Amino acid sequence: MRSKDIWGEPLAVKEYSDVIATLLSAAESHQVIRRVVTGGDAPAWRLASTALRLFPATTRSDGKRENPFFRTLYEEVAEMLAQEGDLPFAFEAREHTAQVDQKVRAWREDRFRFGTSDVERIAENREEMRQEGEPTSFLPALFCSPTMELGVDISSLNTVFLRNAPPTPANYVQRAGRAGRSGQAALVITYCAAQSPHDQYYFANRQGLVAGVVKPPRWILPIEIS
Repeated sequence: MRSKDIWGEPLAVKEYSDVIATLLSAAESHQVIRRVVTGGDAPAWRLASTALRLFPATTRSDGKRENPFFRTLYEEVAEMLAQEGDLPFAFEAREHTAQVDQKVRAWREDRFRFGTSDVERIAENREEMRQEGEPTSFLPALFCSPTMELGVDISSLNTVFLRNAPPTPANYVQRAGRAGRSGQAALVITYCAAQSPHDQYYFANRQGLVAGVVKPPRWILPIEIS
């Protein structure tokens, strides 16, 4: 955007900032982009999905080779969505937090595990689940808060995605330890936010998070004062 091929000479830093701010303001007013909250001081915008247009192409306009992974992914997803009936992999996820009623959380754990005993309980609760608007089919994904640390045993869980770096190595062990039970393999992915000093610290010191010292819990004894 600062190229002299556009302006005749390179733009000064101040003028460049003004151009970017003006373009963002115009794009926001026409709902091409939307302002989003990131938790930082700097403003941020996201491209509006309604402003995105996809066009088929046989080759890339820049002459480079297309990414075969994403090309295949998009083609397969599009083909699945065009089929009638149930999808091979359901695009459904449900919340599992302290804000959800305990009864509903138990239903969702049954749906997520979907073992023999779970399916039997689902059959017993089918009518009540229907009245509450809870499906009875297999649930492929759960969005969880740290309540998932507190003793929920889902032996079939094989993937954990952490949306930020946990506070301490102990928390990481608790959350990552939800997956890989019964000797099965597990995949744990930790997302580190660019504008979080805590996340960036552990991104640069990954060994400290996955192999750090887990401090034993400290007990606080009540003292009666008369």
